[in-house]
Amino acid sequence: MTALQLDRFTPQVEESIAAAGRHASGYGHTVIGAEDLLFGLLFTKPTEPTSSLSRIMEQRFDVTRYKVSLAIKELSGTDLYDTPVGETYTRGAQRALAFAEGKVEDGPVGRYDVMAGLASCEDSNLLLLLTTLNVDPNYLARVMNDPNNSENGRV
Repeated sequence: MTALQLDRFTPQVEESIAAAGRHASGYGHTVIGAEDLLFGLLFTKPTEPTSSLSRIMEQRFDVTRYKVSLAIKELSGTDLYDTPVGETYTRGAQRALAFAEGKVEDGPVGRYDVMAGLASCEDSNLLLLLTTLNVDPNYLARVMNDPNNSENGRV
């Protein structure tokens, strides 16, 4: 896999990735999975509340921090990680971040770009989590990748 250019990510994405790492560590994991990235994106306070992914997920999909935490806890025994030795991210998380980088030709990679990457990465743990939360991954991918969606900012 091509090395990620983490310097292209906005400070909000960097904060979300750090939160994802803490979340993964809380479950005793040594790598950051796609589901951890989702948690980090949704539950790290954005600097601009009008572009809050957590608000969108709650309004559109009835997904709350509590529901995500509970679902991840219930699914934590279904560890399907496929991670090369020495990597920081699972392959699914790597695909999501690489997709986000590829989505933005110039400029910073924002939270919506990473969310679009998650919606498109086809990670088995994340798909299982989204299904458990009654979120249609295909619908989520369409919403997050729609260039006409006014909510898709670079935060």
